[in-house]
Amino acid sequence: MGYLSTHYKKIIWFIVAISFIASISYALYFRIQPIVDARAYDNIALEVLDGKGYPLNANNRPGPGYPLFLVLIYAVFGHYYPIVWIIQSLLLAGSAFLIFLITKEIFLDKWHPIIGLSAAALIGFSPDLITIASMLMTETLLIFSLIGAILYIFKYTNTHKSLFLLWGALFLSIAALTRGNMVVIVIPILLFLFWKHGWKPAAIFFVALVLFLTPWTIKNYFAYHQFMPFNASPGILYVGNHPGATGELVPDYPLPSGVTLDMSQIDFDNALGEAGVEYVVSHPLEFTKLTFWRTSIYFSFVRPFAFWPHLDGFSRLATIVLSSAYSLLVFILGFLGTVASLRKRVDEKIKSNLWLLFWIMLAMPLAIVALVVETRYRFPIYPLLAVFGGYGIWLIASNWRQTVKPLVITAAILGANTVFDIIRNWQRILDKINHI
Repeated sequence: MGYLSTHYKKIIWFIVAISFIASISYALYFRIQPIVDARAYDNIALEVLDGKGYPLNANNRPGPGYPLFLVLIYAVFGHYYPIVWIIQSLLLAGSAFLIFLITKEIFLDKWHPIIGLSAAALIGFSPDLITIASMLMTETLLIFSLIGAILYIFKYTNTHKSLFLLWGALFLSIAALTRGNMVVIVIPILLFLFWKHGWKPAAIFFVALVLFLTPWTIKNYFAYHQFMPFNASPGILYVGNHPGATGELVPDYPLPSGVTLDMSQIDFDNALGEAGVEYVVSHPLEFTKLTFWRTSIYFSFVRPFAFWPHLDGFSRLATIVLSSAYSLLVFILGFLGTVASLRKRVDEKIKSNLWLLFWIMLAMPLAIVALVVETRYRFPIYPLLAVFGGYGIWLIASNWRQTVKPLVITAAILGANTVFDIIRNWQRILDKINHI
């Protein structure tokens, strides 16, 4: 541990560099071409660059964060995918570094290099995040902006400099414009700021967030004649809650009576939203069951991020193993560190930081378990689990004898949930295995 205390600055830059190299190497090896969602984001960016404006059709309602990110890249470098891969690899490596900084802001004088370096490695070397960084998908930008928002909130709590609130609001607005449900973390942040620091910082943060979202809100009002400050698709409620729903995203879900694909963008989505509300209200037990299933899926180890067209044979098998092992590691260590850190007697400032991180982390599954759950939808919780996981690794390294029992209990609980998921989806698992 003495070596880490002396050389941790060199080690963190080594982790950041290797994270970038691993990510860009993966991207350049597989050279994944855009399909489905990725193709839609690519097409939106090209339409904007062609001067056609942001499209309004039913398949292109996602928030503008990621498509406009592509617009910026294409405007500077041209329509060249390797540049996107390079920039996203830099964002992944940057996310690892920002997570390292967050651990220092949270644990203050109780911080140890093991905590920060472990947390950074859990993000920088994540097989799931390396894979997604090689695609034209929202998660890499989303995670970077989310981590940035959280970092600046903790910087404010430790320094009381209002400028950090503005930076936090800016990063959170980017996250919300990239994936609308991420705005849910504004609730624990505002409550924390109000409770611990008074109404003024809470008001500054909220007003700044509103101002950053205002341009897109105005644009949406003129386009849809509705108040829509970010990506808000009420139809997703029906997509996850309808007759025959499984809790996962099913592209060919049955349309409710009176809803057709030739409806206008706003009418189609609103009609689906109304049908979703009607289904939930009229089938509360079914909705409860589906929400339980979705929660189980969210925390299951057998949900590898591996079933993509660019993977087959050995590469797919290796990805299944690595992705499953990673989710097992990050969830077990994350929950171990969460429980241990919240129970530990520490300075009140550190304790309040830990509780804020916990409430932000809790908001992640709550934002989607009532809707639909896919493996990539849980990626935003990984950085938060990584922070607590870094603390869990430090506990194991510093006093492993006292961590054996809670480690076993944590693994048993999460393992039991995974077994439940396996039993419930056994036939589907066999089908996927047969296609490897």
